[in-house]
Amino acid sequence: MKHFIHALIIISLFSFTILAQAGPLKKVIKTANEVVEAVEPTVEDAVDAGADAVEWLKTTDNKAADYADELAKYNNILTEAWETGWSHSGSLEYTGPLSPAAHSGTFNVMTYNIDGFPKAMGGNSSEDTKSISAILESLALDIVVFQEDFTKHDELISNFTTATYPYRTAHWKGTATTFGDGLATVSKFPFNYWDYNKAQWDQCGGTLQELVLGTSSHPDCMTEKGFSMVTLDIDEGLQIDLYNLHQDAGGDSNSLAAKQNNMAQLAEYINTHSAGKVIIVAGDFNMKLGSLTSAKERTHLSIWIDFLNNTGLSVMCMEVYKNWNDCDADGFDKPDHILFKGNNEYDLYALTIDHAAEFGEINKIDNENGLSDHYPIKGAFYWEKN
Repeated sequence: MKHFIHALIIISLFSFTILAQAGPLKKVIKTANEVVEAVEPTVEDAVDAGADAVEWLKTTDNKAADYADELAKYNNILTEAWETGWSHSGSLEYTGPLSPAAHSGTFNVMTYNIDGFPKAMGGNSSEDTKSISAILESLALDIVVFQEDFTKHDELISNFTTATYPYRTAHWKGTATTFGDGLATVSKFPFNYWDYNKAQWDQCGGTLQELVLGTSSHPDCMTEKGFSMVTLDIDEGLQIDLYNLHQDAGGDSNSLAAKQNNMAQLAEYINTHSAGKVIIVAGDFNMKLGSLTSAKERTHLSIWIDFLNNTGLSVMCMEVYKNWNDCDADGFDKPDHILFKGNNEYDLYALTIDHAAEFGEINKIDNENGLSDHYPIKGAFYWEKN
């Protein structure tokens, strides 16, 4: 089978090389061997790969050796993301609330996209991820939700102690063809990691192969993006359903349609599974709220309005600033947001919202010295029993 797959890939490349350009094939053969060993494609995959190779050579005016470089990049990405299945995160077993019922209290929440794609795709290195872990341990936050925790989960939790973050969701590393969902939650408040609920979005846009070939900038379909939910015991009386999400990253029509569908999916889940509960929803929404300078942003606003109306949630930044212009001026109209609502028994109030500047420059893409491509957001809440 492998010999047949090799033949399909190399014949496609060889045929085009003879007709159009005399590129060396030795490197292509070597890389084809590596790719077959790594992913063991089906015959259909091999046919598709050969067709894609020819199309890439036609459209880029490059040589076969250049395509081999792209295959090598693809292979490196797969190698870094090779582990699959579930892994334990060192969480303590659920023991119930930490404190007796109280009348009021405070806590904080951070949402942080850790840029955890393989380094070959521009993600944080293992060393950078360990730095993130050390900073978070020193901050000793109450609750942190992560996105893009794809390939370096062990590094992410490497400096965490059970005194600081005793409760942690198990890590889903994905399948042989995905990076997993990239979602993780850690908390000082107890939750049962065996009751970790997660759902994949019904729609996505962009594949890894399209990223390598330059036809898409966001390989969302090579992840299992979606949302997760755990129930936190803040004290004996107060439980909070905490949602963590990562939305589709693209801005094309397919991605916008996916975002609209996915937010409706999340709203239905919240209204079904968290009806009557105190709720926090935090994560990387990949949607602005205020700017209306493009058709894409107007679509984002429409999606936001539908979602907030359907769930009754409030946007933390808006509640803190009371004025969207001030909220936007301070840089909170970004991909990351924190939403919340109380219930009939408990009121929940937004106290403060801040950028977590401890993690370096906000624009990692340009500066290469930040630990994310956008600042994490941390917010403080006050709760009170009615």
